[in-house]
Amino acid sequence: IACRCDDQVSSNDTSALPRQHQVRSQLQATAKIMRILYIEDSPANLKLVREIIDNIPNYHLYEACEPKLGLELAIAHRPDLILLDINLPGLDGYEVLKALRETASLSTIPVYAISANAMAADRKHGLEAGFNEYITKPLDVTRFIEALQKAELAMS
Repeated sequence: IACRCDDQVSSNDTSALPRQHQVRSQLQATAKIMRILYIEDSPANLKLVREIIDNIPNYHLYEACEPKLGLELAIAHRPDLILLDINLPGLDGYEVLKALRETASLSTIPVYAISANAMAADRKHGLEAGFNEYITKPLDVTRFIEALQKAELAMS
C-alpha cells in the first residue's frame, strides 16, 4: 500500500542522473527486500526519492503524504528503515519520531530525518532527538544512496 501524492513536476528530476546513480544493491545476492517508509508531504520530494529507490533492486518504498498515515503504515508494514521529513503538517517530524520510539514494535527501526533545515545546530538537534541519520535537502543523491546502503548493511 502506498500513498501517491499528486505527482508534480520536480526540479529534482532524476531522469538526468548519471548512470552511476542507477545503483545495484550491495546485498542483492541475499534477495532480502529492504522495506523503506518515507513520510513526506511534498509530492516533488516523494517523487525524487521514489525514482531513486526504484533504481535499486530489492528496495521497496511505502509512501505517506501525512504523518498519521505514516504511523499507520509503519505499524502495518514494520519497515526496515523510515525516512521522515521534519516539517510536516499536523505532527512535525520530532513528534512522529517520539510516537515511533514509544511504540514497542517500532522502537528499534532506524529513522533518518530528511530536512531542508541544514544548519549544524539543526543536525545536532535531530541526532540528539534520536534520529539515526540527518540528511539535508536538496538531496545529494550519492550520499543519500550511501545512507540507504548503510542501513541495509546494518540489517544483515
